[in-house]
Amino acid sequence: TTAITLPYGQDGKASPVQKQRDLIKIVSAKSDEDCAYLLLAVELQSELHYAMPVRNMLYDAIQYTEQIETIAKAHRSHKDRAENIGEFLSGFYKADKLLPVITLTLYLGAGQWDAPKSLHEMPDQNALRFTTEEYDIVLFLIETIYYYITAHYKAGQQTISGKTVHTHTTTDKNRI
Repeated sequence: TTAITLPYGQDGKASPVQKQRDLIKIVSAKSDEDCAYLLLAVELQSELHYAMPVRNMLYDAIQYTEQIETIAKAHRSHKDRAENIGEFLSGFYKADKLLPVITLTLYLGAGQWDAPKSLHEMPDQNALRFTTEEYDIVLFLIETIYYYITAHYKAGQQTISGKTVHTHTTTDKNRI
């Protein structure tokens, strides 16, 4: 999906930013009688991205903003009355709720991920760590997962959780 936001630049003028997610889906998780919904986004990285925590944070912020704008638009179209000035100004009411946004980063590249995995790894000065919120990325290293699976299952046909899976082992990183 593509999202556009208008953050303000250093000169105080709106600076359009267009971002495109690789994949985003609504997910429902059910446990007994309760059902929880969330937005699950996936970013596929074939190369290292040294600003990935900020990139994911921006994508997530845009997604939350879109949710708020959709809710505010629904209030306006239903002619709902705000109970206080905060609800009126934001268009988002006290009883309104947002779906959580979870972004998974899948690193498909060869080699180790040596880029930051959290916002706290990025500031120039250690003192800034105390002034910024932590923002970790959820990172899956596909090469590591591949080698883990092949190291733990012999080559050939395996039964895993009742399903037949064909596995093989290799030391050739180019085959990943």
